[in-house]
Amino acid sequence: MKLVLLTLVAALCLNTAFAGPKIFGKMKASINSTSVGEGDAADKSVAFKNNDSYIGFMGKIKLRRGFKAFYKAYFNFAMDGVGFASNEAYMGFKGKWGTFQLGQMDLPYALAASEIDPFFNTSAARYQFAAAATTWNGAAYGLSGYSQATMTNSMAYYSPTFYGMHIALHSAIDNGTGDKHSYNAALFYDAHDIMAAFNYLLDNPNDTTAIAATLGYTIKGFGFGFSYESITVGEGDAMPYIYGNLSYSYKKKHKLAVSYGNLKDVGAAIDGTGFNVGYFHNYGKNTAVSLIYSSVDYKLAATPDISTIAAGFEVMF
Repeated sequence: MKLVLLTLVAALCLNTAFAGPKIFGKMKASINSTSVGEGDAADKSVAFKNNDSYIGFMGKIKLRRGFKAFYKAYFNFAMDGVGFASNEAYMGFKGKWGTFQLGQMDLPYALAASEIDPFFNTSAARYQFAAAATTWNGAAYGLSGYSQATMTNSMAYYSPTFYGMHIALHSAIDNGTGDKHSYNAALFYDAHDIMAAFNYLLDNPNDTTAIAATLGYTIKGFGFGFSYESITVGEGDAMPYIYGNLSYSYKKKHKLAVSYGNLKDVGAAIDGTGFNVGYFHNYGKNTAVSLIYSSVDYKLAATPDISTIAAGFEVMF
C-alpha cells in the first residue's frame, strides 16, 4: 500500500499531465407530510428533510504506457441541520488490466442495487428501518442495509469488460486486532438494455453472509427492476429481502415509477410490505423535482403503519 501511495504522490508532483480537481455536488431535500398509525389516533406531521446532499472533488492524472491515476472524495452535509460526514474518499489506477482503488468506497453490492432502484436516496428509503428511523435516504423498503453500504479501509478491483461482463472484487481491512476482514465478489452484465449482477458478501466483523441477485431491463421507455437477497447472521436462518419496481420514462424528462418490497423473518419490528409510487421531472440536466407517496404495512401490531407524501427538490453542480 505504501508503494501505491508514493506512486500517486510522485504523479501529482511531477507529471505534466496533471489536471486540477473538478468540484461537484448535489443539494437534495424534500418536504414531507407523514402519518404514523391509523385513523384518528394517527400521529401526523409536516417536516423539511435532507435526502442526499453532498459536495466533493475529483481529478485524474495521465501516466505513462496508458495508465491513469485518479482520486475522488465527497462529503454529505445536512440541509435540515448542521454537520458534515465523509462518504466516498478513494484513489486508484486504471489501465488495460482494469481498475484498482484504495480508500473508503461503496460496495459492488450497493452499486448493483442503486442501479435498479428509482427511489434510491429519496424519503421513501426511511421505511427500511421502521418508523423510528431518522434517516431519509438510501435504499427503498425491500432492500437490505448492504444495498447502501460504504466501507472504510477498503481496496477494490474492477476488471475490463468482456462481452458486457466484468467482475468486481472488494475487501475491507479490519484495523483491529481480530483481523476480521470483509469480502465482496460480484459478477456484472450490462449490455443490450440489461443490467444483471450477482453478489456474494462475507461480512466477518458482523458474522454475516449475504447473497444478492439483481436484474434491470429497459425497453422503449419502460423499465423493470428486481432484487432478491438472502442474508444469514451467524448460525441463524437465511433472511429473504425481495424488491421489485416498474417505471416509464417519456422524453427523458418525465418518469413514473412504482415499487413493492417484502421483508419476511428479517425482524419482528420491520417485517412487512412496502409500496412506493412517484413522479419525477427533470428540468434540464441539473435540476429535478419529484412527488412520491410511500407506505409500509408492518406485520407486527405493535409497530404502527406509516405513510408519507414527499415533494422533493434536487440541484446538481
